Amino acid sequence: MKAFYFLIFSFGYLVTFGQYLDPRSYGRYDSIQVEAFGNNYKFPWAGGFNTPQFSTIDLNGDNIDDLFVFDRDGFVVRTFLNGGTANTIDYTYNAEYESAYPLMKDYALGYDYNLDGKTDIFSSFNGDFMVYKNVSTGPNPEDHAFKLQKYKSPFDSTKYVDFLSHKYYLSANRYIYTNVFNTNADIPGLVDIDDDGDMDILAFGNNANSISLYRNISQETYGRPDSLDYRWEGGCWGHFAEDANSFRLYFGSCKSGGNPVSASSPITRSTGSRHTGSTILIHDFDDNGLKDLVLGDVSFNSLLLAFNNGSKADARMTAQDTAYPRYNKSVDVQMFPAAYYLDFNNDGKKDFIAAPNSTELFSNIDQVHYYENSNKNTAPVLDFKGNDFLLDDMIDLGSDAHPLLIDIDGDTLLDLIVGNRGVFSTIGIYESRIAYYKNVGTKTNPSFKLITRDFLALPNAVDTGLYPTSGDMDNDGDIDLIMGTEKGNFYYYENTAASPSDSCQFVIRTTSFSNLVFGKSLRPTLYDVNRDGMLDIVCGDQTAQLTYYENVGTSSSPDFLPTTAINNYAGFSSNDPWGKGNLSPVMVKLDTNGKVDPNGKEYLFVGTGTGYIYVVSDIDTTSRTFSTVLDSFYVYARNASITGGDLTGDAKLDFIFGHKTGGLSVLLKDGGNIIVQPPAKEEEDTTSIPETKKKAGTIQVYPNPTNSSFTINGINGKNNSAHIQLYGVNGKLELDAEVSNNAEISMTQLSNGIYFLQVKSEAGVETIKIVKQ
Repeated sequence: MKAFYFLIFSFGYLVTFGQYLDPRSYGRYDSIQVEAFGNNYKFPWAGGFNTPQFSTIDLNGDNIDDLFVFDRDGFVVRTFLNGGTANTIDYTYNAEYESAYPLMKDYALGYDYNLDGKTDIFSSFNGDFMVYKNVSTGPNPEDHAFKLQKYKSPFDSTKYVDFLSHKYYLSANRYIYTNVFNTNADIPGLVDIDDDGDMDILAFGNNANSISLYRNISQETYGRPDSLDYRWEGGCWGHFAEDANSFRLYFGSCKSGGNPVSASSPITRSTGSRHTGSTILIHDFDDNGLKDLVLGDVSFNSLLLAFNNGSKADARMTAQDTAYPRYNKSVDVQMFPAAYYLDFNNDGKKDFIAAPNSTELFSNIDQVHYYENSNKNTAPVLDFKGNDFLLDDMIDLGSDAHPLLIDIDGDTLLDLIVGNRGVFSTIGIYESRIAYYKNVGTKTNPSFKLITRDFLALPNAVDTGLYPTSGDMDNDGDIDLIMGTEKGNFYYYENTAASPSDSCQFVIRTTSFSNLVFGKSLRPTLYDVNRDGMLDIVCGDQTAQLTYYENVGTSSSPDFLPTTAINNYAGFSSNDPWGKGNLSPVMVKLDTNGKVDPNGKEYLFVGTGTGYIYVVSDIDTTSRTFSTVLDSFYVYARNASITGGDLTGDAKLDFIFGHKTGGLSVLLKDGGNIIVQPPAKEEEDTTSIPETKKKAGTIQVYPNPTNSSFTINGINGKNNSAHIQLYGVNGKLELDAEVSNNAEISMTQLSNGIYFLQVKSEAGVETIKIVKQ
């Protein structure tokens, strides 16, 4: 069955489309067949994985656990429906559910915390927990929805914020609200640790080498386990400390209190804190009724299993496998593996997956390791089955796929070549290649077959970020290539085929511009901008703007110079949260039906790092820095690299776009089913008090963490002064003073650990967590 998904656009400009192409008519299409290595992919256009995180959820209401996968590197969710065939991995990709998920970062884990039968989502923002309640009303994609929950503000307890907070008791009758904390790099443990029905949280604290337990007291307090009411129960869950220099645990070395290590511990302060980054999976693996710990570390490729032989009330780790599962094939995932324990093959037994959680230097191909469990859930026997779970059924070329539709073999069908940033190798570098997929279908029904992943010779074997574009550069009637690279060069590949109808024979030519640097991470397209009969370059790169390079050569010998650049081409600008544009342009003339027409209106399509594709027209022919932005639409892909061509024989311009996660997806002109754009941020109070927006704190404390002192600023009110009180985690008042802006507060007399600074001024009361290390 063919699957169409049509996109609804969010309008930023009011344009009458009668004289323009209607951008709303492009739809997602996932049914073009792709074959590779003798395998017909089940979901070739799913977009690839880099750092996937796995959770189960019943998407379509059939009481079978489906799968949602959040990719940390790609900032995207992928949804897979489970057919439920017994003893079979039986997933099909369905993008229609993805639009319901909020835009998230760092991690996204599923857990039904309120026991209503719907999987809720827990995610991260700057170390805080974001809670998205599942408010779906039915089995259809349009019924699928989540609402961001709100909790008591640490800045002002009469207000509410959009991250999870809890009461922290300074003394028996005195408490403040503070956030439930998990460092950005980590994946926390969401688990009912004491088997009372409610969800507890295990997380490493800031600069800590041991785990904090946030115990949920909903059952004890309200008599029902359906809320998120937490108390911090110290930073020594399991009574161990992680070694700062190797991947092992020291049992019995973690002491209760604010400082997780002491002088009597095998790990002293002089050895430093743990490596910054850990992943947590909690489950009973030895059938003793107690929760064990599977731990990943940012500096290692293996997983550690620690065995709990304490009690439900007091976990104590006493033994460890530092290369789990040592009895089969130890996990070896580069780098910073995270573990997931779910039933993936419909046999009622939870299986095991390990995948990278790093934001850099991670394996980005064949990196999802799958272990099948042949025993019961509380005493698994794991057998390694492969390193390409789900990846063996989709196009995945590493990181940042850059596609180009081009007829390689002269049969008039558009083939597909794909560059990439590269595949991260075991020697610590990216290796980039051009893959070639031959179109073995027909004009109206394309089908692609992988011929090679190493199609073109490169002038420099260490070049990365290969981005191809095509056009007749030497006026001989056939199609040549220009290749942009990550380091900022343009390479010219001349097609030396005897006839335009012959298969392309690309030969790299040394030109005057080959060694010139034009920017970084170049994403070019070829178009005769100045109408002189020669193809110019319009180029995106890591900046937020497009650049136009005029062809200053001849009709048979192209030449380009960085000094002739016209910046801010078309007046278009877009950048992601890191300030990078990663813009990918395509220029073409179309009629109002979307058909390629040399007499039609000029359009500029721009893929962006944020995952939006913009449609631009009416570019000023004199200044080239003004245009009309018709619209934009989100394609659920970070670093969307686009290429255009007629895929279905109707003369209309279709698109294939590349993902940061290494895969590809297809957009057809005049598609079918609807995919809505991302939902607006919705918030819900967790009490009957009316909703309010998050109140950002005005007080600034720096440096934090500190090793000696901190400076306080941002005090408002009379004389810019405030009354401050500094408490230790044991509730002891360490400091009570009146201060003003720019006051420096010494902590040299205090032990390392966590402290809470309460600031009272005419502007209100704020509480700030301070870490001394």
